[in-house]
Amino acid sequence: MLTLLTCSECAAGPELRRRLHAALRQLGVKPIFSIVDVAALPLTDPRVAYPAPTLLWRDRDLFGVPEPPAPYPPPT
Repeated sequence: MLTLLTCSECAAGPELRRRLHAALRQLGVKPIFSIVDVAALPLTDPRVAYPAPTLLWRDRDLFGVPEPPAPYPPPT
């Protein structure tokens, strides 16, 4: 599953979402992915430590950034 981590304060989130839609369409793949508001996640969720926006594929950063270790800092 492809997941876009973002938040309402993330200025780059909408642009990444548009580019992700376009890239998936160009690849002939349905643009299906989940959008998660990191600000709404519990602080025990490791996804809160990733910067917004971030793309996760099967809960791993698409660009190879390792999962942040606990304790997790507040969302950025």
